Amino acid sequence: MPDTLREVCQLVAEVAVARGNAMATGFQQQLEEKAQVDLSQEQLRTAVIGFAFTNWAFANGVWSNLRNTKLRRDLMATSKTALILQTARSLCESDNAHDVAYLATNLELDQFRAFAEAYTERMKQLDEAGTAFHANAALLFGLEWIQIHLGLSDSVMDAVAPAFLTQIGDPEEVERVAYQVNRAAEDRPNKGLLARFLDGWRSGSASE
Repeated sequence: MPDTLREVCQLVAEVAVARGNAMATGFQQQLEEKAQVDLSQEQLRTAVIGFAFTNWAFANGVWSNLRNTKLRRDLMATSKTALILQTARSLCESDNAHDVAYLATNLELDQFRAFAEAYTERMKQLDEAGTAFHANAALLFGLEWIQIHLGLSDSVMDAVAPAFLTQIGDPEEVERVAYQVNRAAEDRPNKGLLARFLDGWRSGSASE
């Protein structure tokens, strides 16, 4: 597997988990302010996981438009592994590699696999209905997943969602990274497209 592919996917994972932590904190604040609901530390961890997974879904939705099937599959598979490991590093109370690996394995088997399967099924339903992927669909799915796993009622979500969605804004950061890969793929330069993307990103030329 090319090192550049790993680097791209690691960058997406880092952005997704950082964004997931920020969104979980914002969600916690809105629950306290709008619904007088306090999350336990375990529940907050679940929210971080759900929002990190959701940000991964944003990137994968962008990559679903790639014409290069092999690149698309490689990005999705490699980014999945990178995301799970990055999420485990973020949540693990220990820096020990064995502890991180143990948590990452549990995350994949107990939560991510079910999330990804259900998310894929939802996107298939949208596609069959003639609806193209959009970030709002991924975000709605992520919020539903979090609601179920935190045991929140519809009335609580109704009270919290408007302010929360206004607070977090558009998922532009992780999508921006993913779109740059698509643009590099379309350009098809002589230099490897992922290497070109990373060169541009490091120099600052890969910004919107």
